Amino acid sequence: MEKHNKRQLNLIETFLDSLKVEKGLSVNTVVAYRTDLQDLLSFLQARKPAKNLESATNEDILHYIYILSKKSFAKTTQSRRISALKQFYEFYMNEKVLNVNPTIGLKSPKKTDSLPKFLTENEILHMLNIASSLENKMLYIMLEVLYATGLRVSELVSLKISAFLVDDEVLLVKGKGSKERIVPLTSIAYQKLKEWLGLRWQHYKKSTKNEYYIFPSNRSTQGHISRERFAQLLKELAGKCNIDYKRVSPHVIRHSFASHLLNNGANLTTIQNMLGHADIATTEIYTHVLESKLQDAIFKNHPLSYKLHKGK
Repeated sequence: MEKHNKRQLNLIETFLDSLKVEKGLSVNTVVAYRTDLQDLLSFLQARKPAKNLESATNEDILHYIYILSKKSFAKTTQSRRISALKQFYEFYMNEKVLNVNPTIGLKSPKKTDSLPKFLTENEILHMLNIASSLENKMLYIMLEVLYATGLRVSELVSLKISAFLVDDEVLLVKGKGSKERIVPLTSIAYQKLKEWLGLRWQHYKKSTKNEYYIFPSNRSTQGHISRERFAQLLKELAGKCNIDYKRVSPHVIRHSFASHLLNNGANLTTIQNMLGHADIATTEIYTHVLESKLQDAIFKNHPLSYKLHKGK
């Protein structure tokens, strides 16, 4: 049994290694895929009779997805799991390890279109103002950089000193698929970040594990502040600012950055490049935010709309 399980886990790891090499998937995606495939393996082994990844049938996979759909998983999570399964079996079909692909015909749940959530410019400025007065200086710098660049939280927390090109006042960011992009800093974010590099060892104990990171940590095994800790600090800051903590997260700040840029005249291609979107279609969702704001403004302020509304 132990030997049998070892083979199954090796199949998963071999597949994940291929993804890291061929597609350059992020560490977080690889970890998620590993969890997804191990969960499927546990489900199959609990079947009567017991199955494994190699002996799974289409009926087994469909039943597994059915059970997932009945649990409180978000559709995005279900879609990711289905993607992991399909890629796993396609990989081993190509490797001639399997003769039958049990995921044939498997479809992801339809995504419901939802506009990105974001804070107003005044709310962001208020958070920055309050954060600047706190003892935790790193939180303020991180918020300043995040709002100035729109980085993904994983990109922000793992920034290395070498990513800060001081003379050019930009960050060299390695994003999804290990693709690099240059992101300019605002003058205040540049100045505060430059100051922080000279101050951070007054607040954190330097070690071989954290010395290369802009936002170090003495607790995290990674050497830098974790995504979860930064998100927690942001929610605590929201409370100090009298903003509903449920509305605040690193991703919401990223959305706010993009929405505010667009609202102030930046073009989509510029925003796409700064966000690191491979497809401009992903960036276009922010145009819907702008459109809804414009519609609201017209409804409230246009003379004819006002008269019609008043007459109801």
